[in-house]
Amino acid sequence: MKRIKTLLILSLVPIFFSCTSTKEIPTDKTLEELKLTAYEYSAKGNYKASERYYSEIIARFGTDVTTLVSAKYEIAHIYIKQKKYKEALPLLNEVISYYDANQGYLPGQFNTLAQIDLKKVYDHENKQNKNKKADN
Repeated sequence: MKRIKTLLILSLVPIFFSCTSTKEIPTDKTLEELKLTAYEYSAKGNYKASERYYSEIIARFGTDVTTLVSAKYEIAHIYIKQKKYKEALPLLNEVISYYDANQGYLPGQFNTLAQIDLKKVYDHENKQNKNKKADN
C-alpha cells in the first residue's frame, strides 16, 4: 500500500510542475519566443497557458497593431477550439474592426482567419436557434 502511494505521488509530480511552470512568464523572452511558446502550448491543448502567453504578448508588445491583432485573433481562436463561442465573438469582431480602420496596413491573414472563425460562431448560433425552435 505504501508503495502504491509513493508511485501515485511520483506520478503526480510532473503534472504539478507542468501546471505551475506557466505562472511566471520570463521577462527576458522576445516577442518571437513568446509567440512560439504560446503556439506550442496551444498545439498541446494547454489553452490556458497559451492564452496567458498571448495576453502577455498584448501587454508587452500590444502597441504594435499587427502584434495586437495577431495575439487577439489567436486568443479568439483558442476559444473557438474550446467551443467558447460567446467569448470568441467580441475578440473576432475587434480583430475585424482593426482591418476596417487600417485597410491595407495589416497583413490579411488574420482578417481572413477571423472571418472564418466568425462564420463558425454564427453557424453555432443558428444551430442553437434552430434547436430552440424545434423544442418549442
